Amino acid sequence: MEVSYQEAGANRRKIQDFFQRIVGDKYRVHLEFELVKPEEEVAPPWTLEETENVLAENIDRCRRQGQASMLLQLLQTKFGLVDGSLEERVHGAQSGQLLEWANRVLNADRLEDVFEA
Repeated sequence: MEVSYQEAGANRRKIQDFFQRIVGDKYRVHLEFELVKPEEEVAPPWTLEETENVLAENIDRCRRQGQASMLLQLLQTKFGLVDGSLEERVHGAQSGQLLEWANRVLNADRLEDVFEA
């Protein structure tokens, strides 16, 4: 599979733009690539779409971990020590649920009030 320098440059710009959207304006993304002709044709391990999907999943996972850690800190500050089963429940929750629980912490009088519907 031959890739022209124009195609390689266009792909490089797509990848660089994608990473720039992730890191935002605070950082500048600069990628360097070296085009090397392999001795035999080798399929790329990831397509751009697969790369975007994996990065999006990892970003979501990291966001949930941060939200879970913040919620646990709020719970510990307001109610004291949080047991292990509750920690597991928090770490297993989706982002929307974590945000809902975090909002409930503000008005809850008891730990149970945070997790009851």
